[in-house]
Amino acid sequence: MSNTPALSSPSDEASPALAAEAVIDTAIRNQARMTFYQDADRTRAVLTARIVGGDRDSLDLAGTGTSALAAGIDVTRPMHAVLCAGGRQYTFETPLERMPTSAAGPSWRLARPSHITPLRRRFQRARLRTSTPVSLRPMHGDRSSCSAVLLNITADGVACRVPADLENGIAKDTALWIRFTLAEDNEPYELPAEVVYRAAGGSPGQDVVGLKFLEHHDTVSIKQRLQDALRRYCE
Repeated sequence: MSNTPALSSPSDEASPALAAEAVIDTAIRNQARMTFYQDADRTRAVLTARIVGGDRDSLDLAGTGTSALAAGIDVTRPMHAVLCAGGRQYTFETPLERMPTSAAGPSWRLARPSHITPLRRRFQRARLRTSTPVSLRPMHGDRSSCSAVLLNITADGVACRVPADLENGIAKDTALWIRFTLAEDNEPYELPAEVVYRAAGGSPGQDVVGLKFLEHHDTVSIKQRLQDALRRYCE
């Protein structure tokens, strides 16, 4: 079990400033992921990054595997930021400052927010009646694709079953591409994702892998199509 401190939800009794301070402190320790959007409805992700450091005044970010900044985006204008940490999402507005590119890739800096707002979302989860095959392909290295079985799916991620002896780089924090097709939808879905957990699956020789979809401006239309499909499944 991880020794990483759990992220507590802001208490209703705590002041917004104190709640934000506690969340940001823990997010820095956990190197939490952030996604930036141009619009308040958060329909177009323009950047994904991970917190790699911070102090009382600012946060330092490094680009993730899908961090390409969409063309024509002015990062000096306030964007809608979503901070993902401890199983919760928080939002605030902020501009970004470009920093010199490091060995790890593109880098940015932003002012440490004094107020953040928890996002409350309703998830539609489809538990599939039939075994749906899935292809998993690590983004980095020369590893080939491997097969899995889709167990359930939301607009934010999936759970799938893999053989317990499967290696192929399918471990926690692995960035990969997932490809699958849902019933009555002939066009496949292919999305970037990250492994958030891997655990024994209850059946001998089987593991269950949890994957979180990563934000990327090239996949917004695919995620919208998936959300539409999930609404049909869940009606």
